[in-house]
Amino acid sequence: MALGSLSIDLSANTARLQSDLGKADKMFKSSADRMSKQASQMGKVIGGVAAGLATGAFANWIKGAIDSADAAAKSAQMIGVTTEALTGLQYAASLSDVSTKTLNSSLLKFNKNIAEAANGSKDQAQAFADIGVSVKDANGNLKSADKLLLEVSDKFAGYEDGAQKSALAQDQIGRAHV
Repeated sequence: MALGSLSIDLSANTARLQSDLGKADKMFKSSADRMSKQASQMGKVIGGVAAGLATGAFANWIKGAIDSADAAAKSAQMIGVTTEALTGLQYAASLSDVSTKTLNSSLLKFNKNIAEAANGSKDQAQAFADIGVSVKDANGNLKSADKLLLEVSDKFAGYEDGAQKSALAQDQIGRAHV
């Protein structure tokens, strides 16, 4: 083989190699672009799914909060205290391992005792008088259950723990709930 022929073959092979490398580079860039687009689309799908799950969880949390607030408002209205007072009492009760059901039942009984005392029941009026609490204000109006509960609680706080305190509590709230 002559040197000229070798030079032509090398030039031809080099030109073919450059052409093949150019084609490979274009194929690689095209593949990389497709992979990048697919990854972007997958990211959007995954992000959308994650956002959907987060939105769903948030919506469920909001619904639960609204349902709890609605239940507290209905219970408060039935018991005769403000929603704020009831939720505060429920929180305090939970710290003392007292169930919401027991608390609500006790508050209903307390409210019943207030009404009986206000309507002239001598036993209930005496139970409040025994601890120095009047169910009516200075104008003769019935005090709210929240206010009376605070007054009774303040009175009980001053008593020494023991049988007499328990007996007074039973008179105020009811034997089944102390």
